[in-house]
Amino acid sequence: MARARKIHFNSLLLVLDSIDADIYAADLDTYEILYMNRHMGESFGGDFTGQVCYRVFRKEQSPCPHCTNARLLDEEGKPAGVLVWEGRNPVTGRWYKNSDRAIPWEGGRYVRLQIATDITGLKEAEARLQHLATHDPLTLLPHRQLFDDRLKHALELARRGQSRVTLLFLDLDGFKAVNDRHGHQAGDELLRGVAERLKSAVRDSDTVARLAGDEFAVILEKTQDPGTARAVAVRVLQELRRPFLLPGAELAVTASIGIACFPEQARTPQELLRLADEAMYRAKGCGKDTFVECGG
Repeated sequence: MARARKIHFNSLLLVLDSIDADIYAADLDTYEILYMNRHMGESFGGDFTGQVCYRVFRKEQSPCPHCTNARLLDEEGKPAGVLVWEGRNPVTGRWYKNSDRAIPWEGGRYVRLQIATDITGLKEAEARLQHLATHDPLTLLPHRQLFDDRLKHALELARRGQSRVTLLFLDLDGFKAVNDRHGHQAGDELLRGVAERLKSAVRDSDTVARLAGDEFAVILEKTQDPGTARAVAVRVLQELRRPFLLPGAELAVTASIGIACFPEQARTPQELLRLADEAMYRAKGCGKDTFVECGG
């Protein structure tokens, strides 16, 4: 009988070691690691049986805030079922779907068994889909919906902090001629280049968005004075004047920029965008390749 149990136990270990998931058992009271399968040893770089789980697997000095131990047994001290949760492990840097349950162990006690499946690829795919849902696929800039959300949020923060938000509305000069002369592929490459130069001309905390076609917008938060926005506009114009070296062509493009400011000139996101748009058209009327401030 003992030999049969040993064979059964060894067979069970082989099964657990063949599973493509991290599996371990830990004491509910002491957090001592009682068992870990081969896959988990490879994930964490060794067999840590006998050590404390939260120190090994999470690099914590005390039990993890999300530890499920207290919820694995019911009021009668019996297994309460399976708890499933997701989390990112700070040691491996990967995402896991965890299934925790209490199982019987030697000595008549229950221990926690966790089966953790790596779902990092799924999380990354979800993040890519979320990014595509809010960003322009050509330039990878925020699209109109995300721009509207960020502008609204920026104004809400500015109201609470009594700060200034400046909006730059930008339209490329003569972009249609680029498409007509060099084709839409060249036009797309040019738009990508414009997006990169716009981002390089502002702070990381500012938002550069593609609103439509060859229209872009820049949200400048916490601008100290009108001179800050003017300096950004000048920098943007200078960046765009440099030739764009594309496969088989060297293209030049300029832009007309309209500037409007909250709260001095507008009180709502819609009004701020409208005023910046109107200022941009005045810049077009002034000969293009320039900027015009609202009221200027």
